[in-house]
Amino acid sequence: MKTHLFGNTIAERCVFAMNHKVKVLLTSYGAAAIFVAAGLIFTATGGAEGYRLSQDNEYRRAMAQLVSSVSQADAALEKGQYASGAGMTGQLCAELMGAAQSASTALSILPLETYALEEVAGFLSQLEEYARVKGAQACDGTGFDDADRKVSAQLRAVTSQLVPALGEMYTQLSEGALSIRGWNQQSGLVTDEPETYLEDEILALLADFPETPELVYAGKLSSDYDSSYTSVSRLKEVTEEEAQTVAEKLMDGAAVEAVGASEGDLPCYYFTAETEEGTQTVAVTRQGGVPAVYLQEYTVGEVAVSEEEARQAAETFLTNAGFENLREESSYEEFGELEVIYAYADGQASYLADAVRVTVAMDTGKVIAMDASEYLHNHGRSTAVKAPDLTADEAAEKAIPEGIRVQSHELTWFTGKTGQTTMCWKFTCLDERGDSCVIYADADSGVQVEIRTGEQY
Repeated sequence: MKTHLFGNTIAERCVFAMNHKVKVLLTSYGAAAIFVAAGLIFTATGGAEGYRLSQDNEYRRAMAQLVSSVSQADAALEKGQYASGAGMTGQLCAELMGAAQSASTALSILPLETYALEEVAGFLSQLEEYARVKGAQACDGTGFDDADRKVSAQLRAVTSQLVPALGEMYTQLSEGALSIRGWNQQSGLVTDEPETYLEDEILALLADFPETPELVYAGKLSSDYDSSYTSVSRLKEVTEEEAQTVAEKLMDGAAVEAVGASEGDLPCYYFTAETEEGTQTVAVTRQGGVPAVYLQEYTVGEVAVSEEEARQAAETFLTNAGFENLREESSYEEFGELEVIYAYADGQASYLADAVRVTVAMDTGKVIAMDASEYLHNHGRSTAVKAPDLTADEAAEKAIPEGIRVQSHELTWFTGKTGQTTMCWKFTCLDERGDSCVIYADADSGVQVEIRTGEQY
């Protein structure tokens, strides 16, 4: 069984409404909660001294990984200042992306408050995405040009300052010249004797964090990325009372209470209702009064309804929420929950980025979650519908390997993780073993854009 839990604040419940930098941070620090839980368990079972030793060792390993990863990123960026050609560009981007991912993981383990690490976490996330985008372009034959080489030099100006500073901290930590405050404070293991703490040294470094360049590329962390929510950006602002009426339609007649509002990229009103199962929460956009997120605190029991019944419940919920012209794109069942992803379709093509996710509890057939933030961000963006250069058969000839059998095809707009949108032929296929996959091929060139297998689609 799996339980849906909420944080103590509205901000914790509705991550999508936060500003862009905080979203980057929360993405980077998913492992931190697991580490805290593991530490608390160790304290209870192994004693304070053993806990301190375990924590110290874990932090030292994290520091070693951080120093090594930033050094690897620095080396890749140094070579990037001289790189040309798709082959070398792809190789360097793979090195840079791996180093940035490893550094982010190490940073998440260190005993520091999330907000204190905002700049460096954002920098590492952007390094990773930049490398992914440029690496994908290298696969299409586009290597670094003068502008990319200049960017590598600008980015290296940051990493070259971080490497020696972090290396010195790790040396001092290994030699005992630095102590780790961390969780020891909670265990009563911090003495009154003056000590120099790793946390304070890192925070001092971050307080003077080098200025990072603004990067422009086809990515969600690019400086020119449009973070507006197009679907509601031009709609009239509604009152809290009007938004509450929208929320009540989704809460099965429960007594609804207004609990606040948010600013940011997607300003919303928030409402809650207490039920026997737990708290329901709805976020309704201040512009247009559209439901953006619905969450039900709920523990799922044994499966008792069919997938067809669950899908019907999801579609009824979407109708009550006011969404139209959505069709099922994919579904995924786990822990007694069925998540169905719907995408907007206009009769000519489907728009995968205009997605609404609905989760249904398979014990009762009740909707326990709905997230329309992707739809609200992307729906209505100008995408000129035009006839593709290739027919489905022509695209399949270029994109589908021998031995793969196409079962169906359709025209769709595919938006990748970088935010770049391409008109594609979507081919649903079977291989010789009967395993299924979906291949997206550029409708103008036949080049594969994305491959999804099994539970990915």
